[in-house]
Amino acid sequence: MKKVLIATLTIAALSMGISELFGQQLPQFTQYMFNDYMINPAVAGTHNYYQIRMNNRYQWVGVPDAPLTNTLSVYGPHGSKDMGFGGYLFSDITGPTSRMGLCLPTPTTCKFTIMACVCQGGFRLVD
Repeated sequence: MKKVLIATLTIAALSMGISELFGQQLPQFTQYMFNDYMINPAVAGTHNYYQIRMNNRYQWVGVPDAPLTNTLSVYGPHGSKDMGFGGYLFSDITGPTSRMGLCLPTPTTCKFTIMACVCQGGFRLVD
């Protein structure tokens, strides 16, 4: 009886503090040392040449339907102004869900960047 009471109180305490649960829904861009533009678009104008970088992240090797993220970014400086331009494509597949997109951060003269993204998501029911 004591074990049932403890289990019931534990489940009740945990359920009161949790209103919603979310899984991984957005692509994970953690390889910033290889593609710093994905994390911080302000690096687009820091070098005097254009860069094209591609990353592939495959998590949980050997597990079926593991998350797979691919990115391709192109960025570089403006010809005469002190700013940079760029954009990136991404593809993220996690189990039955997938997401593809194109993001274009726009340079501004202020201390911030405005980013426009177009995304397409999908859900696979049957192989």
